[in-house]
Amino acid sequence: MDKSEIYRLELAARPESVALARLFLATVLRVSAASEEVVEDAKLAVSELATSAVLTSGGERLQITAATTAAGIEVTVEPFAGGEDPSSVERMDVAAALFPTTEHDVARRRVGFVVDLAAQ
Repeated sequence: MDKSEIYRLELAARPESVALARLFLATVLRVSAASEEVVEDAKLAVSELATSAVLTSGGERLQITAATTAAGIEVTVEPFAGGEDPSSVERMDVAAALFPTTEHDVARRRVGFVVDLAAQ
């Protein structure tokens, strides 16, 4: 990637915000020349993670970040309580099946994955 960019979307932690998170990430990936297969996988992963974030946020605002890095597009979802809700673990497993780079940073209350554009 030639240039580092950071794209951030902040939303109310409501169920309808999940659709906006999907659209946001799809747009960033398409601008970055990701294949449609990668875009669809990333939309599913961010949907699962954003849904968990909404359900466990306690009213905090939802933040989706997509940053270009040497490894690809690094996507993060905050706040993410994760282990506090059993369905969050299942949703994180879906994201990890699509993107093995999926990691939960418990201390910072966020989860993320890397979309490797070079591997498409």
